[in-house]
Amino acid sequence: MQVSEKMQEQIAEELFDYSDELEAANQVTRRVTQELACQETMFSSLSPLEQNFPLDVGEVILGGRYRVERRLYSRPRLNLYLGRAVGRHWERGGVFSVFRWLACRWRRMCRKPEMTTAPLVAIREIVLTGLDAHRQACIETAGVEEFIEPIGLGSARLANEKDRVLFERGRLYLVLQLQSRRAGKDIEPTTLDDLLDGKPWPEWLSIARVVQWGVQLGRMIARLHRMGIILGEIAPETLLVDKQGLAPWAPLLLMCWPPAPRFWDGLPEEEAYETYRQTFPLARGSKQNAFLAPELLYGLSDERTDVYALGAMLYMLVTRVAPIAAMRRLQASQTLWPDEKQALPLRAVEKLERYEGLELIPPRFWREELSVSLEQILLKALALDPHERYESVFSLVEALEAIEGERQG
Repeated sequence: MQVSEKMQEQIAEELFDYSDELEAANQVTRRVTQELACQETMFSSLSPLEQNFPLDVGEVILGGRYRVERRLYSRPRLNLYLGRAVGRHWERGGVFSVFRWLACRWRRMCRKPEMTTAPLVAIREIVLTGLDAHRQACIETAGVEEFIEPIGLGSARLANEKDRVLFERGRLYLVLQLQSRRAGKDIEPTTLDDLLDGKPWPEWLSIARVVQWGVQLGRMIARLHRMGIILGEIAPETLLVDKQGLAPWAPLLLMCWPPAPRFWDGLPEEEAYETYRQTFPLARGSKQNAFLAPELLYGLSDERTDVYALGAMLYMLVTRVAPIAAMRRLQASQTLWPDEKQALPLRAVEKLERYEGLELIPPRFWREELSVSLEQILLKALALDPHERYESVFSLVEALEAIEGERQG
């Protein structure tokens, strides 16, 4: 079959037009590629402070005041670190003062022991880059207001000589000093994660002490709820304790939440709550996280989500074993469990057997001396269905307080 000359000319014209379009598309592609390469080069030259990345261990921030020693916790736009004051900023506070000089002379005359290392601090970092100017202003104002009227920053007995709210290159910091020169040498602040990680369980961490801790943490979380803050999870890395169990403030929940909606200046209450949730969404976390309620994995949360998290933490502290992750428990509960396995095909029987042992083990299985009443409290707090849990952390605290006087051993 031969193609006519007219058709050949038409095909050639179409191919010519297509080649022009293809060349134009290639030019656009090359230009975009070059722009992306330039942006990538410029972005790689930025410091972690100017990006949205967490800080590296050892980085010195805030004008040379503090060195990052460890990142404890992260959620969208928020990081929590342990750090230490650096150089003159902890020795002299960075600014010479006659009153400070006289105070130092007085301490030397009294020969009081002083710290040989720089004070330990907790640093909450809020990343503001990429937000509009109005939202940044709201968050900065909220951070200052929260500092003036602290929500859950612990007891007044905790050292707070140099707490401050600071701003640096698009990031807002709240610094909480955890040690003081006047603090007793026996008190060594550490995280619950470090206290228990690979070490023998402290003898002083009895069931009675755990109930006391549960009441103290619950009260703090209840205050956060009244401010509109949902934690989502309670990680051992965010709980400050001391190695000997002597600190009157322990346990302390470190600042792993954004400034509360009630402090967002210039916004109506409903708008403040909505802006808060959009700006700082909860991290859904891993399906294997033992302290995460199942509904959080689907983006749902309320006060009962923190009831589950606190219940999971107390379960671990009294049994010394973390509970089965909620998602695995949920998978097991959704599987059919008929009375007669023999009536099922072999494949179905194997599926059922694969889920055996994934139900929540009653706490008294691990520790017989645990009271029945405390076991029932923990099981109710860890119900997979939020409607079967305590309706609030305050209700859980009331239940713990009711048995706090019981002899737990």
